[in-house]
Amino acid sequence: MESRLARTARTLIVVAILASALSPAVLAPKPALACSCAPAPNPADLSFSDTVFSGTAVEVAPWDRAGSSGTLLPVTFAVDHIWLGDAEHLTIVRTAAHGASCGYEFEEGMRYLVYGKARDGYVEVNLCSATRPYDHAAVEVLEAVAGSGRAVEGPAAETAGVYPAVSSEPPPSEGDSNQRGFVLVGLAIVAVGVAGAVFALARRRHSI
Repeated sequence: MESRLARTARTLIVVAILASALSPAVLAPKPALACSCAPAPNPADLSFSDTVFSGTAVEVAPWDRAGSSGTLLPVTFAVDHIWLGDAEHLTIVRTAAHGASCGYEFEEGMRYLVYGKARDGYVEVNLCSATRPYDHAAVEVLEAVAGSGRAVEGPAAETAGVYPAVSSEPPPSEGDSNQRGFVLVGLAIVAVGVAGAVFALARRRHSI
């Protein structure tokens, strides 16, 4: 008849095997979630915007596809018209470093209709806003709710200058999952050792 020690050892071995099998899934890097905006952005919807302007992107930070979801990139615009809020002729907005975090990939030299949200000391633009390449039809829809706005005059775009770097702490989810995985692997190793010792003791007692 199987002793209690042998049954305990067998249980510990099963637990260790299961923990080892689950470890790769825990340690595997999690794919970035795609940005999802519903419903589609409407140029007449100003409820999520603090500033709306048109302007040309005169300096765009390199698109960082490998960056963390907390990284923000500066984009400088030579603003030519404002419909909502305030903006200098040279205005810096910030957007997430990649599309998976709803970052907007601006192209230097292109003119845009920009919808921005005021954050803590900066203006953020993302894919879920109505931001788009300048479009007369979209401007007509915008002016139906915001009026004709006002033109902006200022110095030449060459004075854009150098902009302060922007950073924020990346979310700790991946690091946390890796830490949990390492703990699970460690527990599996300990469980195997304990199970082996218990099993050896059970066999020794059975042979006496």
